[in-house]
Amino acid sequence: MNRAKRTRTTTPTAYFCRPQSPAGLPSAFAPVRRSADYSVHRREDGLLVLTLRKPYANGTTDFIFSEVELAQRLAALVPPKGKNGISYHGVFGSRHRHRNEVIPC
Repeated sequence: MNRAKRTRTTTPTAYFCRPQSPAGLPSAFAPVRRSADYSVHRREDGLLVLTLRKPYANGTTDFIFSEVELAQRLAALVPPKGKNGISYHGVFGSRHRHRNEVIPC
């Protein structure tokens, strides 16, 4: 398989098999935020400033947090113990009446 064809066929697979976004973005199809998309530094008054590489559509370029606020936001992203990271809907859902026809048991 040539390189161009291999890239085209593996890209959708890599896209759908990637882990959930560490930033807790609401949509499963939203882009994953990489560390290069933002930077964090401390102001002189001790607050943490998260600066975005590109501004949001509403013009937001910075987020300002105290250490406690940042810890609370990060802790909210950790799923509860025993909760699955992936939930299925439609015929792949656990209680759908046609699930046995789609998924071999």
